[in-house]
Amino acid sequence: MSAVLAFALPSIADNGVGWGPLAEPVASGKDMPFHPFAKSEHLGRISDWQGTGKITRAPRTQSTASAASAFAYKHEEDESSFSIVDNTKSKQFGRKQKWTGGGGQNRGPRPFVQQHGHQNRQNFQQNRWGGRQFGRGGRGYQPRFHKQQAEVKEQSVDIQPDWNLVEDFAFSELTDLQAVPSEIETLVEAGTLAQYELKNERCSARAPLPLQRFDRQHFTATTSSDPVIQRLIKQQEGNVFATDTLLALLMAAPRSVLGWDIIITKKNGVLVLDKRPSSRVDFVTVNENMSDSPNTDKDGVNSPVQLANEATFINHNFSQQMMMTTTKAEPIAYDEPNPFLSAVNKGSEPASVGYRYRKFTMGDNGSIKVVARCSVDAYCVKAEEQKLLTIKALNEYDCKVAGTVDWRQKLDSQPSAVLVHEMKNNANKLARWTAEAVMAGADEMKIGFVSRANSKEPSKHQILAVKSYQPLTFANQINLKLRNMWGVLQYVIESVQALDDGKYILIRDANSATLHLYSGAV
Repeated sequence: MSAVLAFALPSIADNGVGWGPLAEPVASGKDMPFHPFAKSEHLGRISDWQGTGKITRAPRTQSTASAASAFAYKHEEDESSFSIVDNTKSKQFGRKQKWTGGGGQNRGPRPFVQQHGHQNRQNFQQNRWGGRQFGRGGRGYQPRFHKQQAEVKEQSVDIQPDWNLVEDFAFSELTDLQAVPSEIETLVEAGTLAQYELKNERCSARAPLPLQRFDRQHFTATTSSDPVIQRLIKQQEGNVFATDTLLALLMAAPRSVLGWDIIITKKNGVLVLDKRPSSRVDFVTVNENMSDSPNTDKDGVNSPVQLANEATFINHNFSQQMMMTTTKAEPIAYDEPNPFLSAVNKGSEPASVGYRYRKFTMGDNGSIKVVARCSVDAYCVKAEEQKLLTIKALNEYDCKVAGTVDWRQKLDSQPSAVLVHEMKNNANKLARWTAEAVMAGADEMKIGFVSRANSKEPSKHQILAVKSYQPLTFANQINLKLRNMWGVLQYVIESVQALDDGKYILIRDANSATLHLYSGAV
């Protein structure tokens, strides 16, 4: 006799006291997956049975996306023959809808862009014109929101694997710093200073003055190679020693774009700031801050390196041409001679320049004493009083290539327009020049506007104008806050003073607005 199979009804979770689920979950269903959702989410329809073509879906958050994986459908069978029946009317582009290529205000039917996105719009444009991306006027089709890939700039020095990152200084943190020297003292004055020739300022764009060449040697010795600074270190005149070029480079760091670096040596609490032997911090940059700088040939006359060499050449010769050559002009001979006369090459003569070694006391209770070698280029006499001058030159190479204002057309009639463009394109260079003039105690800044005689020839130039500015007034014009300038310097010095003795390198990252301080530099 066969056994009788018992049939048992499944247990039903019945809520006998009210409507809805029980307070305690059923034991058999405690491990079932659950798709969480917030009450604020709008739950749409699963399927469009009416054929309207509109299916609303709840926004996928991080929590719902991870939980929904439990209900994900796994495709295991071939459904190549499966097709979706779409009852909605397809949108056709008829003659009433205009499609204009690059340059037109109507950049195609907007519903197409909204439904299919940027990539399909480009594909449609190519198919529309037979694979070419040309619209009205023969110009290439350029979407408004097209972004070029960011250019990776070359660093000033290769970071070695044995260097240790000590600290980062973000430019956003440096812009709010403020400080001011409590005392300024001139320790030593050396060299000779020629008198400035006022008649050179009579030149104009219509009557330019040819830029002359002078076989005079300019000295850009680093801090450790300066015999006067070495003597001041032994005399313990300060605890931070540098040149005005390096200090101005650090003060104007938030405006810099290109990479640079400074070697900092700390020994017995004394900091010495130097440049590397192959460093280019003494070269004058051109259009460093231009936002949409055109791509130039790396090996051509308008490459960044060649333009920097040309601008440095112009500044060296321009400063010497502004001096008086008559015998009536007596130069100022400082107490000490030029400290670099022993390095003058045979057949050459030293450039006319005056060195002022000045001490700036800063920090709490005068804890920071910065001794800097500052330079002045000439002097002039106004109201029977000698005025110290710094002489610099802005240069124009090719306004069509650079996309700037034509100096020969605007400089005489609208000099302010030219200066505004230079303030924008050369903000870092002008800030450094102003910082150097302030540190040197100069009374005026003479800035020349020098342009190529022929845009294709980088060796012949003409002086179109010479303008005079007071350093403090010019700082306000270029929106350079002197208190912030000194604040950046003080903050970096205090950060290095808190470290152990050793050699450090401060690097301006060419691809991010940050200063990196590394230890272990050789």
